[in-house]
Amino acid sequence: MEFTCHCPSAVTELVEGDSSRRIVELICRTRWLQSENNCVTIERVLKVHNMQMTLVQFEEHRETVKIKASKLPSKHSRCLADGNELLRFYGTIVACSLGKNGSSSLCRMEKCGACQILRHGFTDKEANGKNVGIFTTSTSGRALECIEVNQDNRSVTKALLLCRVIAGRVHRPLENFQEMAGQSGFDSLAGKVGQNSHVLEELYLLNPKALLPCFVVQYALNMVYSWSPVLAKHRSSLFFSLVTFHTLTCKADTKMNPAVWAWVGNVLKWA
Repeated sequence: MEFTCHCPSAVTELVEGDSSRRIVELICRTRWLQSENNCVTIERVLKVHNMQMTLVQFEEHRETVKIKASKLPSKHSRCLADGNELLRFYGTIVACSLGKNGSSSLCRMEKCGACQILRHGFTDKEANGKNVGIFTTSTSGRALECIEVNQDNRSVTKALLLCRVIAGRVHRPLENFQEMAGQSGFDSLAGKVGQNSHVLEELYLLNPKALLPCFVVQYALNMVYSWSPVLAKHRSSLFFSLVTFHTLTCKADTKMNPAVWAWVGNVLKWA
């Protein structure tokens, strides 16, 4: 049985053709590692309306990270600037009617990962079974691969949470996660590094307050998406360098074309 919370809307669906939805879809598709013929269909995009308390906790965590970085003997410019903000994917499932037929209420079912996170925030139980932090990826494809769904259960669908993340000081990848025990001063742990050594394909966030979900992207199971020739041609470079959290938050000191900033910045603008 599905129980819903009839509180103020937690999400709003972005309809097809909406400029914000097009950008979110583009972010997901340009960050796909596998071949273009294996891309699944994006069924629905929901914008998250976070509670004020959640936003405050996120910003407080950012300030904590910046203060810690200022006390280190070696300078960490990204941490000092904005806490080393990134845009990351978190894979989960939707087991209720969230987003369907205009539904914007969050259910109370424990098995519905998306609603549980949007209702209560990230917790240590989202630590991907390794008990080292909350697992996030730089690519939508990798995040989808990590979601386990019973293909026979048509009421459950895969979903990605597109999140703003305060990565802070990142520890190098470890051969054994137990090596992390006893080490302090780090805010996240690098998992697998992508083909570009500067891109952290996998990242474990050590504090649940370091993640702020902005969008829920729901996927249709067992469906294939065909890239358009134009999108396929540019997917490897388009938005790859653009979509970091600096890009999505429209920083005042950015040198990028103001028109482009305004276009992208509107996507993550909170209600």
